[in-house]
Amino acid sequence: MIGIVNHPHFSRWRLGFRVIQCSCIVLLMVLWIATPAKALTVLKRGQAAPSFELEDLSGKHHTLQSFEGQCVVLTFGELYHSKTLKAIRWIEDFAHNPRLKNHPITRILIVAENRSSSALETIASQEKIKTMVLRDPKRQAFGAYQVTVMPSVVVLDSTGHIVHVEAGLTARFEDVILDAMLVAVGTLKEKHLDNTLHTQNAGPEHGPRIRADRLTKLAYQLGQRGMTSLAAQKYREALKEHPQQLSALLGLGHLFLFQHRLADAETPFRAVLKIEPQSIQANLGLAYIQTQRGGEELTDAESRLRQVLTRQPTLARAYYLLGLINEQRQEIEKASANYKKAASLLLEQQKQEGS
Repeated sequence: MIGIVNHPHFSRWRLGFRVIQCSCIVLLMVLWIATPAKALTVLKRGQAAPSFELEDLSGKHHTLQSFEGQCVVLTFGELYHSKTLKAIRWIEDFAHNPRLKNHPITRILIVAENRSSSALETIASQEKIKTMVLRDPKRQAFGAYQVTVMPSVVVLDSTGHIVHVEAGLTARFEDVILDAMLVAVGTLKEKHLDNTLHTQNAGPEHGPRIRADRLTKLAYQLGQRGMTSLAAQKYREALKEHPQQLSALLGLGHLFLFQHRLADAETPFRAVLKIEPQSIQANLGLAYIQTQRGGEELTDAESRLRQVLTRQPTLARAYYLLGLINEQRQEIEKASANYKKAASLLLEQQKQEGS
């Protein structure tokens, strides 16, 4: 801590600070490095998407044919499920990508939880979700699409045919879903996505992207096993092959953060923000670096975190970082409140993901 120990009221907060702060750190480490769920699906590229008829939160009926002529991204999950919310926010953030800006895409979240429309609308409003929500309490659409993992994402082209299905919030999620959306609107060749997903069938012209994908996956696995130096080496090799691979940039940035190599971590996070200015992971990573440096950088860090929270108001990491900023500014009660908020959200997230 910086100067806070001399504060006249600090003694009554000291134990609470440390207990809450340590709880946050342990839970954050667990949730940041957890291996995502994976599953297979029988749905295939090019297949006509199964039809459905569901109500939105205002009671209006929609069928898949209602969106004829539009590119559609279907996300199957629940509003209480943190990984579903993370997937939704990433997909919403892709709207800011220059390659998709002039190609509107209809985003739909299909939920099976048997709550009232008003209750779901309240949650969606609190979470600031801009995606259309359709209710599926009888699991009609869940069954038709054979969803076994939350979240599952299905990208459809304007003819209602499947471009890609991603089951679970995988390590490749951002790269693959963005590419699938670009294929859906016609700005990326289907062969590019196919070769990225099925590297063993790819031709030599796709070599750099394929090798980058393989190296990124290997780096992620090495990092999970604690082999951080080798993981960093593989991330760097991946970025030499494909400098704009988001998953490699974010993976390298987070790896450096865990090693407390702040200057090294800053470079990949800023590189991500040049490609995806709204990237929550990159903004959080950069905000963490700024809180560690302190001083004048705290103002920019706080502004960055406030902007993140306007889009994801239940993000525990953002509240934890705000607590660090408050602590450096000797704002005792604010720091305590933000640490408590972070711990509460993390415990709730752990409970949901364990259910």
